[in-house]
Amino acid sequence: MTNDPDVFDLSQDREARTAQNEVSKKPLVMRFHSNHEPIALSPELPLSALAPLRRIDSTIAIMLRSVVDAARDTDAEARWNATELVIDLIAANPTLPIDVIDVIRDIATNLLGEAGYEALMAASPSVQDCASLAKRIFAYYGVGLGESSPSSSEGGSETSSSTSSGTAEGSTPAVSSSTPESPASSA
Repeated sequence: MTNDPDVFDLSQDREARTAQNEVSKKPLVMRFHSNHEPIALSPELPLSALAPLRRIDSTIAIMLRSVVDAARDTDAEARWNATELVIDLIAANPTLPIDVIDVIRDIATNLLGEAGYEALMAASPSVQDCASLAKRIFAYYGVGLGESSPSSSEGGSETSSSTSSGTAEGSTPAVSSSTPESPASSA
């Protein structure tokens, strides 16, 4: 038996994921407006993209999650209860709508870059557009609201999660000639 420490080499792990993803993971290219270049998302969800979430009180976040769950219910009374909860949340936290919108804007900017966010805003997205975009991004990164991605070490398999790109942190490469898959064909 040896007393050598078990060493995790982040750089080596990242290189292995990069090699695996170059073979198995298609890039996701977002096209928002014809006057703007398409934006390619990083193959891995950058942790820094989620940093704005720190500004939302965790109690409020849990309550908002409950609202989302209740709003999905097909029962009219459950949906009405969700609406009442939203009204109560806003009454108790008058800056909540502004805070949530600011956090969403900052996350979008972190993910898409300034040019990508400008392209998104030039498309004048509706709430439904933003929900569809969020679902597509969550699916691409393999996560959803209230769930975590599977462990890369489950079953003793090689790391198969996605990787960071070779770009500098905070930058998102523009793609001018790629054609993204339609969300229906890849979801």
